[in-house]
Amino acid sequence: MSKQISAAELAEIVHLLLTGKKPGQGDGEATAVEHGQLDEASQYQRFMTSVAEVVANHCGGEVRKPAEEFEGVWYVGIHGNESLPDTAGGIWAAYDPEGELFGELAEALRSDGITDYCGQVCGGGECGTGPLCVNGIDSSTHMPPVPVKLS
Repeated sequence: MSKQISAAELAEIVHLLLTGKKPGQGDGEATAVEHGQLDEASQYQRFMTSVAEVVANHCGGEVRKPAEEFEGVWYVGIHGNESLPDTAGGIWAAYDPEGELFGELAEALRSDGITDYCGQVCGGGECGTGPLCVNGIDSSTHMPPVPVKLS
């Protein structure tokens, strides 16, 4: 018979593997590395990248490069694509408020003379039919609306 793992238990396992500790775990308790799991940087990199890819595959966005460590913290880049449920960024919106999901797309459009995500060449005029066009683009900035930061 197999072990039956609940969603909460699976989330706890993923949390343990990514952070080294169970949620609410104090110092002195065994970590994922001490259990012999993901004890090499390359293993951790593949695992973190895979987790981000699973979330992106189900919730939108795209992982283009493997996770990397920077100043002792691991990061994975998420890029916007057509699979996101909204221009605010879906599940990713509340994280890294300074980051841009669509920065590269905006630059590519600008270089083609297109100043908004709807494909309209505005030339400084009004885009869309109001503050937000039919595709949810802010007509004053020609960019997706800034997502509301959750607190």
